[in-house]
Amino acid sequence: MQGTLIAARYLLSKSRLEQDHSSTSPARSVGITLVQVQHGNFIVGSTREPAGFDCHSTYGGIQELAAQLLELAPSLAEARLLRAYAGLRPITPDGSPIISRAPQLPGLILAAGFGGDGLAMSAITAEMITALVDGDGRHEFLPLFSFERFSTNEVVL
Repeated sequence: MQGTLIAARYLLSKSRLEQDHSSTSPARSVGITLVQVQHGNFIVGSTREPAGFDCHSTYGGIQELAAQLLELAPSLAEARLLRAYAGLRPITPDGSPIISRAPQLPGLILAAGFGGDGLAMSAITAEMITALVDGDGRHEFLPLFSFERFSTNEVVL
């Protein structure tokens, strides 16, 4: 297998948690991504769990991933789990990252709050940071990601 398989459920799970900030938001959102690494093992992901700063994998999340994986690729039924990883996906209140100078710390440039989209946005983020570092600060997308779009009580540095 070459490349990465991303099930539509992954994209739905991502948007479900990132767009629903209500108290009735689901405890966990799951969608499959599958990639086979060079030595033959598979990396399967991922869950999104609104768990604050808890970096532990959950048994329930692993079970849901396994169920979706077997629905997608039943031939992997005998595969064994080697390890599980967990990480944080910090996200801003409006779901878009901050790519901006810090208003009260002029030498600090922020690139944070990507909610799991950091790799996907890395090239355009580099362009915007270059515009900020070069001094002209002009890039067509910079206003969309400015820190100033938040009131002071929404985001804490």
